[in-house]
Amino acid sequence: MILLFDIGNTNTHVGLANHRRVVKQANLPTAGWFNGTAAKWVRKFAGHAPLDGAVLCSVVPRATPLVCKSVRQLWHLSALELTPKTLVGVGIDYPKPDTIGPDRLANTIAARHHFGAPVVVLDFGTAVTFDVVNRAGNYAGGIIAPGWRR
Repeated sequence: MILLFDIGNTNTHVGLANHRRVVKQANLPTAGWFNGTAAKWVRKFAGHAPLDGAVLCSVVPRATPLVCKSVRQLWHLSALELTPKTLVGVGIDYPKPDTIGPDRLANTIAARHHFGAPVVVLDFGTAVTFDVVNRAGNYAGGIIAPGWRR
């Protein structure tokens, strides 16, 4: 099993996946990484599942090392972080790859996998993002707009 983390500003989405699909998922407040409650919650979430690895995508740089530390302490694993350097399945035709949010890269990988290229990706979260995968299957850029108010 692989432990998955999608660390957002408000919530951290956590999943357990086998080699084919996500088999369990839940959310916890991202603030839990800062007050010490998240690691215990994730340990309980994972239960006795035998973990082969951990992967994370984070838009909260302060939380990233805390998640990595928890994974290392609890399961003796190094978490693979999604970045432009670790990206697989989509190339990048963008002048400053290090400025692309990992959440946007994850969306791009999923859209290209499910729909092919070219494709436009829309994400309605805390912000609304529009990203483009060109005909060659590479991330070509996008824009960020304010999210919906509740």
